Amino acid sequence: AALVLSSAKRGEEMLRAGITAARDLGGYEWIELALRDAFAKGDWLGPRLMCAGKVLTMTGGHGWSIGLEVDGPDEVRKAARLNLKKGADCIKIMATGGVLTPGVEPGAQQLTEPEIRAGVEEAHKAGKRTATHAQGTEGIKAALLAGIDTVEHGIFLDDETIGMMVERGTVLVPTLAAPYRIVEAGEESGIPAYALEKSKRVMSAHQKSFEWAARSGVTIAAGNDGGTPFNPSHDLVIEIRLMAEWGLGNAGAIRAATYGSARALGLSEETGTVQTGKWADFLILKEGADPLKDINALSQVWMVVKQGKIVVKE
Repeated sequence: AALVLSSAKRGEEMLRAGITAARDLGGYEWIELALRDAFAKGDWLGPRLMCAGKVLTMTGGHGWSIGLEVDGPDEVRKAARLNLKKGADCIKIMATGGVLTPGVEPGAQQLTEPEIRAGVEEAHKAGKRTATHAQGTEGIKAALLAGIDTVEHGIFLDDETIGMMVERGTVLVPTLAAPYRIVEAGEESGIPAYALEKSKRVMSAHQKSFEWAARSGVTIAAGNDGGTPFNPSHDLVIEIRLMAEWGLGNAGAIRAATYGSARALGLSEETGTVQTGKWADFLILKEGADPLKDINALSQVWMVVKQGKIVVKE
């Protein structure tokens, strides 16, 4: 019950910061689906949510404590079907290890291509999109071969995986802020030593992979992996700033946070650009704020319009 209340507050904080749509890519006992519906009905202030339900991970794999542990394509298929039965909008598959789970290696592949493919097939049959936590090269490649729609993190990219993403139109959600905020906070903040060590180890590769993908024309979306240490969901400006500084420039980073993010959510026909026939989803900044000159100006929100309605006004 306490988690529901704090999550509702978090949704309001996101909307007030100008985030009109978002994905929840790893929920808890499917409570986020009720929040999604409450936000949609206007019972609570919050963004338009696309929810994945519980993540699909191998036994002992990254995120096992909040996910569904699956081994073999049949178990993946059944778990994906369970999430869809509960009302999930997309399916999240853990292709590699990660930073915050003890005892797993970020670069190591976990679920195999046939296992990932089973989850992708079930989602696509239902008309839903798929996302993968994928940090290591082989895991990223397996997910791409399996038909995944978005790659989250993409820390260890190479020529082949970047080429595959461009060819397939796969969206990269780099989540640059997640390790950055952990390293910035440091050991004195109470972050476990194993998480800090892994974050420091991957940061350089993460930046290089992002710069490489940006130069190569990969479609990039803004997602900050909100909820990781010292990285609140509503603070997307840090993520956008890092993307601007590391290769996209201010205008490119804003495009990633609008059109790119709409592509990631499967909503690019409805929103993400200012065009006749699309939903009016936008924010208006305070007088004098110019994010093309200073990207941090995006935090100076005066008004937020969500699906054609003014939902926040300072």
